[in-house]
Amino acid sequence: MSSSKTQVAIIGAGPAGLLLSHLLHLAGIDSVVIESRSRQEIEATIRAGVLEQGTVDLLAQSGVGGRLERRLGGRVSAEFGPPVDINATILRLTDGRFRNSGPMETNLPVDLGRTALLEVEGVQVIVTETCQAPNDPGYFALHGIDPAVTRLLCVKAKNHFRAAFGPMCRAIVEVDAPGPASPDLTRYRFRHVPRDIYPLG
Repeated sequence: MSSSKTQVAIIGAGPAGLLLSHLLHLAGIDSVVIESRSRQEIEATIRAGVLEQGTVDLLAQSGVGGRLERRLGGRVSAEFGPPVDINATILRLTDGRFRNSGPMETNLPVDLGRTALLEVEGVQVIVTETCQAPNDPGYFALHGIDPAVTRLLCVKAKNHFRAAFGPMCRAIVEVDAPGPASPDLTRYRFRHVPRDIYPLG
């Protein structure tokens, strides 16, 4: 059995341990992270898409490995819920460009604008500069995420995601979350629509 020496040993590959290892690497200090779980198990917690251009601006300034305190969400209207305060680690920054792997719109070029992969209390969150639904595995591959080995994948989308992700999933749970795109139109207060229009009449 071979042995090796390192300057720092870190116990636990949680958010704090992995961040510390990255910061040591940036400082030119060797380290090893000791963890009983497999890498696949550690990485298999996810993941959502959030539209936040202002947040992406800050992430680009902070760089990978940086910390960010910020509010996410609640930009359109307070009616659908307040923003969420986060303290995140920046895991990855991208230019947001990839091509769909299919089966829907195979090889179609996609431009999300600048994006960032954050880790917030053990959950990985994708933040994008433009608003586009995560309908293709390429969306996640851009950020180093393999949906096929992810235990829980949360996507802010409607129906098109099923073509690519349906075969990968043991189950799909639909959530009618607060927001401007609910299928239940009776949840909204319409002021100018004629009352004889179904299902409002």
